[in-house]
Amino acid sequence: MACSQCFQGSLHSGTPKGREIQLHGRSTYVAEPPEDSAIKGIIVIVSNVFGWKLPNNRVLADTMAAEGSFRVYLPEFMNGSAAPARMLDDFNNVLSDMSVTGWFWKPYYLIRALIGILPVKIWASFPSTMPQVTSFVTALRGNEATNLPVGAAGYCWGGKHVLNLSFGDATRDGKPLIDVAFVAHPSYVVVPDEINPIQRPLSVAVGDKDLVFKPRDVEQTKAIFAQKDNVPSEVIIYPGARHGFAVRCNEENEKEARQGEEARKQAVNWFSVQFGKLR
Repeated sequence: MACSQCFQGSLHSGTPKGREIQLHGRSTYVAEPPEDSAIKGIIVIVSNVFGWKLPNNRVLADTMAAEGSFRVYLPEFMNGSAAPARMLDDFNNVLSDMSVTGWFWKPYYLIRALIGILPVKIWASFPSTMPQVTSFVTALRGNEATNLPVGAAGYCWGGKHVLNLSFGDATRDGKPLIDVAFVAHPSYVVVPDEINPIQRPLSVAVGDKDLVFKPRDVEQTKAIFAQKDNVPSEVIIYPGARHGFAVRCNEENEKEARQGEEARKQAVNWFSVQFGKLR
């Protein structure tokens, strides 16, 4: 359920400001909007393979909460098998360092990378984790989100889960599992099988250099959405961006940093507009 691009990128600066709680049986990072802001909705982030503890993911949750006046939950959905953050350096060393010393150390970093990948592939498969995501959102609907709209944001590994949440399934009281969805560079989506059933408003952010959600998948997705007159949707393509850019861009690269920020603003704006239609 992952490729080399899923493990590449940069660790971001910034200190998470939220808190860890236990919610519906899952360890969860929660970010709140400013104290003087009314909560406009709840966002559930289904993260990339680096999981709920990666600083990038937590700072993203903080920023989305502050910019959109959302309560943002970032749960642990990977059965404790999230890839360690050190793998960002491991893969960069394997794929980027072409010096003599770099070649000497490549076998070491490659072995470390493989050790980090195995738990993800064994314990965090889609069939074993999707029921956990659905259960969490269902519980949320009946408790914290009784009177609030619910959005889901999926990144890389989590994108496939969020697309499946968008199929229109409902809770026992008839409410949709989620109201609005956003995905950035989703991994291993089966097109058209996991695009045709989508019934909830969906925004997609993807780079044209993505080796996972490939250009042909993007074009087919756009064509399917064009036939869904009753489902609001958008697909924003970021020139030159690779898989993972919305969460793991290089902050020291001006273009990458700008595109990462634009993708975040795309998500915040999408949730704000679609939530506004539900009032």
